[in-house]
Amino acid sequence: MREFFARALHICDGTFRCQNRLNSGGQKFLAAKAPGRSMLVQLADTPLRLREFTMRFLPTTLMILVWANVACAADSVSDSDRLRKAGARVSDDDSLSQSAPLRVSFTSLDDKGAIALRGATRIGALVVEDASRMTDKSLAIIGTLTNLRELNLHHPAMTNSGMASLKGLKQLHKLYLMDAKVYDSGVAYLKGLEHLEELDLTGSNITNAAASTFKTLANLKLLAVLRTKFGDAGVAQLKDLRELKNLEADISVKAAMTLEAEIPGLHIRR
Repeated sequence: MREFFARALHICDGTFRCQNRLNSGGQKFLAAKAPGRSMLVQLADTPLRLREFTMRFLPTTLMILVWANVACAADSVSDSDRLRKAGARVSDDDSLSQSAPLRVSFTSLDDKGAIALRGATRIGALVVEDASRMTDKSLAIIGTLTNLRELNLHHPAMTNSGMASLKGLKQLHKLYLMDAKVYDSGVAYLKGLEHLEELDLTGSNITNAAASTFKTLANLKLLAVLRTKFGDAGVAQLKDLRELKNLEADISVKAAMTLEAEIPGLHIRR
């Protein structure tokens, strides 16, 4: 495993002096001095982000040897163990980011089980095959997983309020919400997710008005809106999505041919 060392120390309260130093072996460590009291300390500016932890500083100089890779590995194991106890299948996925390499999938999950997701910021991909017992409470927890790149929920019992919880997932590349009973106003919360490449809203309650949101997702490569009220009039507004390669929509032959002529390489499934 590659070794990463903390390069900065952020103190959440009080004054505190610290600096990077090298020991005789050339290994980086942080030297700290503060009066005896409890402080909340957060290691920051590391490729692998560490959790906040509480330390009691002694009146004398405290020398802190930081092995970021060991701390992060322990953090990942802790997340994995907790998630497995909740019924998840957990694996490391090299296609995800180093800061969030965990691919987590559940056969089913409800609001109570979703509590296991709290603080698990090393989750990069989350799949729930049966999310029919996941309400907006679960979505509120998922919305705190800011390193999430992929979210796949089948039949979630969510509302537009649940969609609001997703607007902070700025790293999201793939979002699948099959049969989610959300409306145009809920989909509007996805504006600003500039990395989004795949969006599946099959079976949702959206209409042609959702095009105003889709048009803002410039990197969209796949859009699935089968079994919705998104039809010819909506599709006609997508011509500026130059990266779009796959569209699944209940539209007429004429509308499909027109859009395919507008966007080279686009394949439409009707």
